[in-house]
Amino acid sequence: MLSCRVVLEDEFGDVIAKARGGLGLRIEDVAARTGIPARQLTRFEGYKADPTDEQVAALAGVLALREGPLRDLARKAWEPAGPSLAWDGWEALTLTLRHITGFSSNTHLLWRVPGGEALLVDPGFEPRTIKRRVADLGLAVRHVAVTHGHSDHVGAARELAEHYGVTALIGAEDLALVPGGDRRALTAVADGERFAVGSAEFRAIAAPGHTAGGRCYVVDGACCVGDTLFAGSIGRTFGGPKDYPVHLATVRARILALPPDTRLLPGHGPGTTVAEERDHNPFA
Repeated sequence: MLSCRVVLEDEFGDVIAKARGGLGLRIEDVAARTGIPARQLTRFEGYKADPTDEQVAALAGVLALREGPLRDLARKAWEPAGPSLAWDGWEALTLTLRHITGFSSNTHLLWRVPGGEALLVDPGFEPRTIKRRVADLGLAVRHVAVTHGHSDHVGAARELAEHYGVTALIGAEDLALVPGGDRRALTAVADGERFAVGSAEFRAIAAPGHTAGGRCYVVDGACCVGDTLFAGSIGRTFGGPKDYPVHLATVRARILALPPDTRLLPGHGPGTTVAEERDHNPFA
């Protein structure tokens, strides 16, 4: 089952801003090191101007990004092909759901065929929509899993966990990010823990960086990565320079070390694969 096409979450300006913030550099610092005027850098980060190839090369060098993938983003020359969401006895559906403020995030359903036993990942918004889709598909939700504690990923977890009579899994370090009343539906999950879904299982892997307690969830052939990684980018490192190297290590050594054909299902933007991100992600 395929989800509709979704545009990239991050553009060139987002990528250089995230790298600059991760390195603890001011606009003026980057301007001094690249020779690109600060006003022009501000325009790049605000999507108001496109860089030359020479400017891309200079920024890649200073921000420790891969020049080729960064240039492709600047030229809008790449987007992921979109992985098949039916494979090896699994199917998946990505629901891009919106808060009343207009902010959106992805909720993922992965289920075993036949049988329909399902894993529900990152229910942030629109619990009624999620319940309706689960019922329409005839699924039995066995686990709710949360990649991190931000409200757009955990906001509906308590309601849905209680509705399906299960607990919601989350990294222990992120429990403090969740409002107190919602924590009672959450259970801390450790790196490497495994959980049954029908005749198969999934495992949690620690993914610190975007937040301290990030978790990704791996099944055979797919990984729900939350905001650890986006197609062609990464989520913002909320801990800043002290956590940025940790975030990059998570992406490179944990996510992109998975088999090349592994489907990556992010918290925002389109799905991708390990192979595509190895080739096209400036942070890889």
